[in-house]
Amino acid sequence: MILIDQGDGCVVAVPVRWRDRLAARLHADRIDLDLARGESPDVDVRSALRARALTSGRTRAVLARGLRRSVVQATAPPVAGMAGTPQGRQRLVDAADDIEQLRRGLLADGPVSARGAAQAYILLTTVLPILSRRRDGDALAEMVRRATDALSILGD
Repeated sequence: MILIDQGDGCVVAVPVRWRDRLAARLHADRIDLDLARGESPDVDVRSALRARALTSGRTRAVLARGLRRSVVQATAPPVAGMAGTPQGRQRLVDAADDIEQLRRGLLADGPVSARGAAQAYILLTTVLPILSRRRDGDALAEMVRRATDALSILGD
């Protein structure tokens, strides 16, 4: 069972079926974008399941490790064939303090918002790989700060 907000202030318990779990996995990218934009995780079963997965201690630890790995790789001496432009690597280095704050927020005790966890997930899986390969775009530190700020907003 999972609690869903029907929109009129009424919260109902809804059973979770295998189809719901499958749909949450199949549509995770779309749900992550919705959650990152601030959509309530309680709008439907799929969103609630995805939010629960993103905010779990296990996922938060995986995200934190990935963020640390990204910074470590960016600060390590380049190796032949290593992905990423020097500018992309430098952006990661420049944002290292902000990334560390986000990492600490993910590892902090207590609950975090689905919005912030979704932003961190998108940042790690989509934004950082793209930025490390591009020569333009310097908004990384701001994106990291927004995700860090959103982690502690528990209105969702």
